[in-house]
Amino acid sequence: MDINNFKEPLEPELSLTIERLNKFLNSHSFNITYPFDVEVKINVTNIKPMITIGEWSDVIEYTISLEKTQDVTGKIILNHLSKIEQTQDYSIKRGEHKNTYFVLYEIKNNMNSILREFLKYFNINNYVDCTRIINKISGNHTKNINEGLLNEGKYSSVIRQVVKDILKIFKHQKEGDYQLPEEISGGDMVYEFPQLKSSFTVNLSMRLNDEIDTIDVDGAYYPDEDTIDIIIESNPNLDRETLEELHLLQ
Repeated sequence: MDINNFKEPLEPELSLTIERLNKFLNSHSFNITYPFDVEVKINVTNIKPMITIGEWSDVIEYTISLEKTQDVTGKIILNHLSKIEQTQDYSIKRGEHKNTYFVLYEIKNNMNSILREFLKYFNINNYVDCTRIINKISGNHTKNINEGLLNEGKYSSVIRQVVKDILKIFKHQKEGDYQLPEEISGGDMVYEFPQLKSSFTVNLSMRLNDEIDTIDVDGAYYPDEDTIDIIIESNPNLDRETLEELHLLQ
């Protein structure tokens, strides 16, 4: 830990506890379920005096490492983001909110809550703040996903359009089967993009399930049929805030 820039001395007991905590965290993973289900690991990097709620306090800074996910939509979003920003290593500034980084900030906010509760078992009640997110997921795709579609930066507009169309259907939270782009365009039967060699369709299946907390997504790509199947299950009682946040992804 860097202690050269501290404005006030840290409590020795806290510093020693953080060192022991990191040894434990090296072999421990956490699961975040929103904005999609993802397994993460964290590492405490610093303890920094900051003004929090009008008073100086020692804030624990840490790094999130995105390790793996089976969520197809999550993989698409992370790949799209890494191609736009040309990096898989993101600095997250305190108090800043960018629409481009919307998913990362939601991951950070959820992990902040989880970590604060977790630290209570170590008798640590300090505020926490994620300052860096490392995306280790992009590039590790299964055979069910079109790797060419996700890996090439020139295809980012394709991904953006398909995700936007899916969210237009999802925000209404109605059960049913939909074929895209026909359901959106009202005329076009297939997606056609100049950077792709062939057209394709998306078969979207929407289901309501009150046994899940928020949203579950699964999908598969069938190159012989030029078809992508996506199944989205959502809790019918999603709060308004969650729906509004999904709307920002369009």
